[in-house]
Amino acid sequence: MKKHIRKKWLAVALASVLGLGNAAMADSLAMQGEAVVVEAKALSRKQAEKKLLKWLKKNGEYRKNLILVYDSTQDGKYMFRYFENMDDHIATVNWYYVDKKTGHITSMF
Repeated sequence: MKKHIRKKWLAVALASVLGLGNAAMADSLAMQGEAVVVEAKALSRKQAEKKLLKWLKKNGEYRKNLILVYDSTQDGKYMFRYFENMDDHIATVNWYYVDKKTGHITSMF
């Protein structure tokens, strides 16, 4: 009985938290003993950029005079350049990667 309750709770919780479909549907599947497979949606580039800006502010690395731009996507990660636009050159502060699936942020330097 405890395993059934645990499985039911997990299915409903995952469906609710990830906003995938109807929680009652997941509940019904769990009651029937069906496998409930939930895949998280990948972050969009805009979502990744917002997440990175929030992270920069939280970690005290945000500066109003610096610019954050998307550069490319490599190995399932969005790559962003954080720089200052000078008169005669661009001064790159850092490059950041945001994993599409996990949202994990890593810096190059």
